[in-house]
Amino acid sequence: MKKLKRYIRSLIKSFGLCVEKLPELIDYRNIVDDPRIVCSHKYACLGIINAHLKDGRTRTGARLVGDADPDMFFLGKYGHLNDVQEYENAYLSVMRNFNRTNKVITIADYFGLKECEKSDLSKLPAWNKLFPWEIGSVIKKHRAYPGFVEENRKKRGGLVVGLNSHNLAEFLSSDQYFRSQARQFFTLATSIKENGLMRSNAADGDITATVLFSGDRYCWCIDGDGNHRAKIAASMNYISAPVRIVRTVNRDYVSVWPQVISGLFTEDNALAVFDKMFNAETFFAKPSWCSSCEDSPLN
Repeated sequence: MKKLKRYIRSLIKSFGLCVEKLPELIDYRNIVDDPRIVCSHKYACLGIINAHLKDGRTRTGARLVGDADPDMFFLGKYGHLNDVQEYENAYLSVMRNFNRTNKVITIADYFGLKECEKSDLSKLPAWNKLFPWEIGSVIKKHRAYPGFVEENRKKRGGLVVGLNSHNLAEFLSSDQYFRSQARQFFTLATSIKENGLMRSNAADGDITATVLFSGDRYCWCIDGDGNHRAKIAASMNYISAPVRIVRTVNRDYVSVWPQVISGLFTEDNALAVFDKMFNAETFFAKPSWCSSCEDSPLN
């Protein structure tokens, strides 16, 4: 194995390329709780801080501390339930009501974007979404995401078979999916109550976050891993939580955001998504239950 590694390194160097070993995850939590610290470090994606949850955003553009996001509304109102069946039924009821209010079919629908009929944003399903600052390809995600969802639900005890790009949207709005999500919330909430909010240096060991900067203000949004953990922590009135910063995004650099360069978003559409997330305006119609949807400046 060592000989093979040396051979690969020598082969790479023969093409004039450099092999550089990345440092381990840097723990900033005993230094400062300000996400801007990672911007001064060469490997910003390896930084971990104790992030204030009041500055957090969900993937729906809602405040993490609030009830505009349907998961947050559910956790705030029904998270105390100790019977798993009652817990599932309550979550099912909330999500059914939410889906009746929000008919989200395409990526454009998800982000609340108008006047992009000729764009792929109005052609591709909502689950195919990429944020304008994210790296990736909507074509590759279209192929791979159904399989990812199927494996993810199976790991959590769901009996899911044969998901594909044609039936995924239906599954993601089904009672089966909602019950699976509810069980995941219930199991994780029970663990956090008993053991506290745990983390590790494993690839999926943290809540991951993208930090958005606009002038001298910032917020952070859940990036992928730790979505359920972040929401449960917020519902349990945690002030802060360990968060691994995987990306920093500056509003001023919209022209070089990956999905603007790819042509999926225009600069105007990309900034509209950024501003909605930054100002916690939510991408969807504000639900009737919402008591924290009023626009207010960041702290």
